[in-house]
Amino acid sequence: MSFFEDAFTPVLYFHTSLRLPSAVMVLELVSLSDRPDGSQQALGRGFTVLELFTNRPEVQASDGVQRLNLHHGSPRSLLHPLLKDTVDCKELFFLNILSHLDCVIKKHPALAPAMHLLPENVLLSGNENVPGLAASPTGDALLRPQLLKTLPFTLNRLTISLQPSLEKFESQLLQLINADCHNTKQPGPEGTVRTVVIQERRLHVGVHNGWCFLDKPQVVVLEPLASGSRGRSDSTSKQSTLGKDSNIAHLEMDLQREGDASQDEGDQLQELPFTPVHAPVITLGMNMPSSCSVSSRSSLAHLYSAGFPDIADSAGQAAEVLDPTEPVPFDPQREESGPLQGDLLVFQFLAFTRTPAAGVGPDWPENIHFTFQFYRFPPVTSQQLKLLASDKVQQKACVPLPCVLASINRDGTVNSGPPGLQVQFRADGGFLKAGEKRWFLRYLALHTMHIDIWDSDSLLLIGSTAVELKYMLRQGKSAVQALHELEVLTTDYVGEDALLTSAHDRTKEARLARELHQMKPSERHSKAEGIANMLSQAITTQHLLYANLGTAEYMEFVLKNPFNVPQTVTIHSDDPELRAITNTEEWGYFKALSKSPTPLEENMFHLEEGAPGPRVYLRPKESIHIPLKYQSFLCDHTMALQVQWGREFDADATVRNAPPQKLLQMVTFTAEDGKPMAICQVNVEPTAHVVDQTFRLYHPELCFLKKAIRLPPWDDPTGAAYPDVRTHISVRCSDPNIICQTRMLAPGEPQDVYLKVPGSPSPNIKMFFVMVFTDKWMAAPSQIWQIYVHFLERVDVSCVTGQRSCQSLVLRGKQAVRKVKCFSSHPQEIEVDPEGVFVLPPAAVQELQLKVQPWRAGSRFLYVNAVDVENRRLVTAWLLCLNVHRPVLSKAFEVCVPVGGGRGSSRKITYTNPYTNSRSFLLRSDHPDLLQFKEEKFQISGGESYTIGLRFAPSQSPGSVEILVYVNNLEEKTEETFCVKVNYS
Repeated sequence: MSFFEDAFTPVLYFHTSLRLPSAVMVLELVSLSDRPDGSQQALGRGFTVLELFTNRPEVQASDGVQRLNLHHGSPRSLLHPLLKDTVDCKELFFLNILSHLDCVIKKHPALAPAMHLLPENVLLSGNENVPGLAASPTGDALLRPQLLKTLPFTLNRLTISLQPSLEKFESQLLQLINADCHNTKQPGPEGTVRTVVIQERRLHVGVHNGWCFLDKPQVVVLEPLASGSRGRSDSTSKQSTLGKDSNIAHLEMDLQREGDASQDEGDQLQELPFTPVHAPVITLGMNMPSSCSVSSRSSLAHLYSAGFPDIADSAGQAAEVLDPTEPVPFDPQREESGPLQGDLLVFQFLAFTRTPAAGVGPDWPENIHFTFQFYRFPPVTSQQLKLLASDKVQQKACVPLPCVLASINRDGTVNSGPPGLQVQFRADGGFLKAGEKRWFLRYLALHTMHIDIWDSDSLLLIGSTAVELKYMLRQGKSAVQALHELEVLTTDYVGEDALLTSAHDRTKEARLARELHQMKPSERHSKAEGIANMLSQAITTQHLLYANLGTAEYMEFVLKNPFNVPQTVTIHSDDPELRAITNTEEWGYFKALSKSPTPLEENMFHLEEGAPGPRVYLRPKESIHIPLKYQSFLCDHTMALQVQWGREFDADATVRNAPPQKLLQMVTFTAEDGKPMAICQVNVEPTAHVVDQTFRLYHPELCFLKKAIRLPPWDDPTGAAYPDVRTHISVRCSDPNIICQTRMLAPGEPQDVYLKVPGSPSPNIKMFFVMVFTDKWMAAPSQIWQIYVHFLERVDVSCVTGQRSCQSLVLRGKQAVRKVKCFSSHPQEIEVDPEGVFVLPPAAVQELQLKVQPWRAGSRFLYVNAVDVENRRLVTAWLLCLNVHRPVLSKAFEVCVPVGGGRGSSRKITYTNPYTNSRSFLLRSDHPDLLQFKEEKFQISGGESYTIGLRFAPSQSPGSVEILVYVNNLEEKTEETFCVKVNYS
């Protein structure tokens, strides 16, 4: 748009989205004069109205030039109420006959690419400074706009400050807004007062060039930051504050009448279907498919030549070899009717195959150990094992041979005896209780044993695997054996080493607590009370009960009325774990499971609110069967290593259980006079339970862990008598402080178990069990999961791929002097300084330097462990939360590499030193297996060029991959980044 008045011919640019005939532009002619103080005085000379999108012929001139008459006065007069509904207001203003403006309006398509840099409906001249546009030699940057190159960036840990404090700023803001609302006429009944309340603090974050936002701002919610905290907090802090000159981009307000909030609370909100944002952990299930793979003949020959001890029967004959790829028939009668009185189960760990992994070297790991639990035997932590690679056998790089496992002596040398690790479990009459053998055989037929593999040096988890136990069924033979090759899977929910003590620890503590509870009042008992106790023993019936975690034990107590008059008996239990079954349907369910022939009576119990227990009516001299159920979901969660690093562990010794402890439970049947009629004393002997699967979860310290575990699609374990078993899935947790629940979903939809675990300080480990029931009355758990939650100290790191970032950590000493060494889960991406072993005095503070240089963009979790190298104990553990960004690319290349033939391709890239002095540079790549450099370090004078030699490895299959080439300085800071797209064809 150009204007003409004498020599005044400016060119102005604007863009608008209001293409309406009623849209007009108001122009004011202003004269500027200098004042004595150097400032300028603006004086209006008139204004005019320009119709932009009119089709009236009288407005358009033949040559495209429009003549605009100037009116006296200020354009603010257009806001007068008399002109509100006026269509043509030109007749109401005096014309300035001596002055007029001629203008030409034209479309300017060249401005379209730069429209995002200019505000809408604002006139700009070509000599205005518009950030984002390159300067023009003609002086008019908008005539042919040239956009500058954009660079991506990321803001992390943005803190907004408000002066003088957050509380005072918001208080003053609310006072001003409320005062403005009070002075403004508002609709509503007279006398009502509306107040403004800050419900949420939002911030619009975007790139602004001084004229407008370049893109739609991103809206983030501000949370007050607690003083000294490293994470989010809901408490208000005086440190959370915006500078005095800063503006609030957006403020959410709630206008409500004062005092009316409690009068109208509104309707109850309807809950909507909700899916958690975190991906659930997938269980292996009871009937996990076989994970065995077939080794190469060279690998098998290498194993058999290592000299592992043979597995033989009692007569010294070699055990029959079973094929793990073939199904195993399960005949319970044939297994139970065998001539042998017991079973000796032997697990041999032979070898471990190293596989290439990102961030670790080819010789990782050097030493490993295993943790697992078989049946209800105590958990086992194996001794430290050395990985021995054969120097005599030639192997291909793509097909690594397994490393033979060898035990390590106390002095650190390799044991010269037979290689491998052998663990034995004896299941005979001394271990299995009466009637337990059939359950043990069913366990072997249906279950898998979960095994965790650890790096013994860093105490970091390498991965987990599971082996099917059905191949240990002898099927009438004297001895059988099977060779399994299992894949070790690395998951994102496993963690650091710890084990569980058997359940008898908890029973011991509970028993002692009950004994103390009973002994202290007994000291104050009188002789009469002592006689009463002796009389109560005469009406006491004792039962011995072997109980498993989560399994309901059903029993029937014969209650007889010894009187010649009717009695209403109250049933009272001193522990909710032992109670009477009052539901008729539940009673019938347990009678069917136990095949009890006693009669079932409808509505036998009378329940009253506030009563000490259910009541039952008995006729004179009548006897009835009272159904009782004992079921406990609680156990001890104290973790201790059952066997420790080979000092207490004998590889050839048989693992046995510790002697059980007993619990005392009592049910009292009280007559109408308040005196006991009968007492049922149940001596509970808890037995170790089976663990079907183990989960290890990493989580930041002092934070709630919220996790979902997906249930497996198992079948009904109790048979077809209850076809609706899938509709009655319920869960229980062994720790009452942990929330554990599952929700009923639509048929065919997967079902998850939701956990909410309270946090603990680092490096604490919380262990608990989750019991999953698939029957309505929870008779026995279908699966028991053992879950470890490892709470680690969280460290947030924001970095760029290929570039080294430094982070400081603080390691605090404990009570004793320790020799400590730090290990990382990805040594090629994280270096810890000091690198070797150092002495950590008591109560001392040691600063550690982390050098993080990742090669893959995205959010990742890495781990750093500080280990006591003498006692093989974890001192401190850190969880590194990496937010890795892609670098800014300087150049992009493309190359074609032929497929097959074993030949790669060589190329060259020229790099120019941008500095005036001589510099040394390092070459790095995110795919060192695909790209190698002729020289990884070079020195070049200032301003000179250097030719980078690239060697691309061959590929056996077609495809394409992008390889990033980093030119770093000696401090591993990236100077330039090149992207090379390699097409294999």
